[in-house]
Amino acid sequence: MADQLRRWKLTKGQVKHGSGLNNARRDTERWLAPIKPHLQHLAAASSAGTSLEANLKHITVTLAIWDAVWEVYLDPKWARQRLRLYGAQDRALEQFFNKVRLEEEVAELSMKRHGHAKQLVVFFGAATIGIG
Repeated sequence: MADQLRRWKLTKGQVKHGSGLNNARRDTERWLAPIKPHLQHLAAASSAGTSLEANLKHITVTLAIWDAVWEVYLDPKWARQRLRLYGAQDRALEQFFNKVRLEEEVAELSMKRHGHAKQLVVFFGAATIGIG
């Protein structure tokens, strides 16, 4: 029985790679590098406090960096990236299950020709099967 089971594994890392999320993260880091000091300065001047001074500091910093930050954020490459990533995870999953479906079709053909075939078993999460 064990020799007739084939194991397919789709990890979170494979989905991220297949959908382009890893490349998008690297692109985002590269695109934000020129304004990183501005963003850090803004984070340091958080308006989370309830004091008037904290709010005024946050407003002052926001106004000081506004043009530089939005010049980067309004670049069309951000919209192109969002469009590429829209549905990318679904496409990565679809590609994986197309491979599994193709394997299942080959197994059905093997069953017709030879009278035996590997079985398809799908597990989600950390599920496993004990064979022994």
